[in-house]
Amino acid sequence: LLKTLEEELNGPFPDGLNGGRLVTIPAANLSYHRYDNNVLPPRDIQVWLPKEYDEHPDVPFPVLYCHDGQNAIEDSASWTGYSWRLAG
Repeated sequence: LLKTLEEELNGPFPDGLNGGRLVTIPAANLSYHRYDNNVLPPRDIQVWLPKEYDEHPDVPFPVLYCHDGQNAIEDSASWTGYSWRLAG
């Protein structure tokens, strides 16, 4: 059967934090090797933590690093209006 465009875009992965939370680490708190760069200013880093993270502090969780992360989790943060929905 054919799906509607809305069904296709909402796909099997929901939009949003899905019970988890975003933690923002300000750029000023980060220590990194900086090259002379007049084009790209330092950026904050956002880390998505699953809802189980606080319940199991001793369990190591897998990590996925995403450059251009404003497109990773929430549709409202993506410049296209549709995110990659990686928290789904």
